[in-house]
Amino acid sequence: MRQVQERAVEALFDLRQTHRDGRVLIVSHGDVIRAALLFALWMVRDFLAPKHSTRGSGLVLSPLREHVLDLLRFGNVLAGHADEGFVAALALLLVAAALLPGKPEAERRSWRLPLLAGFVLAAVLAAPFGIGNAGFIYLRALPLLFVLGLSSLRLSRRPAASALLAMAALLQIGYAGFLASAYRAFDREAEAPQLRRVLQAADPGRRLLSLVHGQQGAVVQGQSYLHFGQYYQVQRGGRARFNFGEYPWTPVRLRPGTAAPLPPGFEAHPERFDPSRDGDDADYLLVRGPAPAPGGRFVLRAHEGRWSLYEQPRG
Repeated sequence: MRQVQERAVEALFDLRQTHRDGRVLIVSHGDVIRAALLFALWMVRDFLAPKHSTRGSGLVLSPLREHVLDLLRFGNVLAGHADEGFVAALALLLVAAALLPGKPEAERRSWRLPLLAGFVLAAVLAAPFGIGNAGFIYLRALPLLFVLGLSSLRLSRRPAASALLAMAALLQIGYAGFLASAYRAFDREAEAPQLRRVLQAADPGRRLLSLVHGQQGAVVQGQSYLHFGQYYQVQRGGRARFNFGEYPWTPVRLRPGTAAPLPPGFEAHPERFDPSRDGDDADYLLVRGPAPAPGGRFVLRAHEGRWSLYEQPRG
């Protein structure tokens, strides 16, 4: 069967080269078609999981129970439960406005939006957690699912529904003030001015590697500091890692050979850093601590708050 697959794939590529600007109808037996489809699926998997991945490769599944619970956790971004309460209250107000009598006549083909929401829900429940470098796949679709779901509601035109929508608008205004306060608290926790001054001590246009110890904060859920090393690339140019430009599905990618491969899971485990193995091509290390000195040839160049910049002398 493998030889059949090889011949079928070779024939497909030959047809592609011969008829680059045309259309070709291919007819074959079921086994041959399935063999070609398996090769196409393998190409997608290999594209998403290259050999030098920092996150490993392969398909990562999660239990259906976790998918369902994550639907209920939608909006869980900040510490505490204020954001989840806001999402639940907003959804209840809109659903209540949709349940009241006096809804307008359904428009022609209005069934398409709820159907699309149903397809997205099925995809969220069936999608894997990750494929190679691409992680949190089904979680990324949750905002689209909730937008489609709420947009599918037909709201009543009665005054009671208008009152409910006014309450929803006031709820969003109040929550905006809460978000502004949370953003200011995160800015203080992140020590943004200190980070800016530390990065100013680095020469522009060089190569920086970030080691973020304590990736989770007290204001925002998740690994909120994992990608803070990218501020060097934003403010000073050059190249900062860990970098999404190393992944094949990113629209703007680093040139081949620009960066040596890092060990799997490197960005999530800065304690595994080996200066002789991982820091050879780095001019600077940006460290969020508290953390021990990285060792090797790296010397401290700047330090403020939790942020430290180490330089590797050349020559």
